[in-house]
Amino acid sequence: MNKIVTFIIIFSLIILSKLYGGLVDLNLWGMFSYNHPDSFTKNSINFYSLIHFIEYGVLGLFKIIKLSHIWIISISWEISELFLPYNWAKESWLNKVMDIFFNLTGYLTIKNFYK
Repeated sequence: MNKIVTFIIIFSLIILSKLYGGLVDLNLWGMFSYNHPDSFTKNSINFYSLIHFIEYGVLGLFKIIKLSHIWIISISWEISELFLPYNWAKESWLNKVMDIFFNLTGYLTIKNFYK
């Protein structure tokens, strides 16, 4: 993978982690405990859905970031939330799917708008 793309992906993940509570202060041992979602459908669309749309819309402004990168970042982030000890990371399965949907929609909207 191109070094610039790698840098952008890592930088984006750091920014996302800062926006969602800061992984810097995370207890690394607590990170590895699995948090099974309580519900399949509860609160599937919320305020964070808008945040996802905007964040990934910003990523759509970079020509070097491709749709495959968005898939990788989105899915990786949603999987990592299963192991984070924060209350905001405890969401339903449908919310995780909708977060990925809003990520893709935000990215593709901006990408197509500036095409």
